[in-house]
Amino acid sequence: MSGANEIQIVINGSSVLSLTNLCKQLAEAFDGRGASYGNSIGFIRELLQSQSASSQILILIKNSDSLLVNFGYKQTLKEIENQYGAVPTSSREDLRCRMIDAATQQGPTLFDSLVEEVRNIKGVQLELA
Repeated sequence: MSGANEIQIVINGSSVLSLTNLCKQLAEAFDGRGASYGNSIGFIRELLQSQSASSQILILIKNSDSLLVNFGYKQTLKEIENQYGAVPTSSREDLRCRMIDAATQQGPTLFDSLVEEVRNIKGVQLELA
């Protein structure tokens, strides 16, 4: 990536302990205040999509092995549990299945979902170091 409309963001994976913290760091990179308006992968997707409409974005996550641990099954289960009460009863079955998977360390982790989501956003490049 190179050019005048490029934004480079460096995140230390060992300092990111929650999705809320990651959302705050990304929001701060764009508005300088760290005002976070969300705490979900959906928020990250929307933020990056809106910013990548006018700029190329490079996100470098240093110590990504630490982020992998921090966003492993334990944090995945915690995030799913946080969503559970906020979704309609009709949508809870999927969350129940995801909670069982996370509790038994099966299926994608929060880290896996985050990486997949960010890498699918046009104009955003994610590098793990």
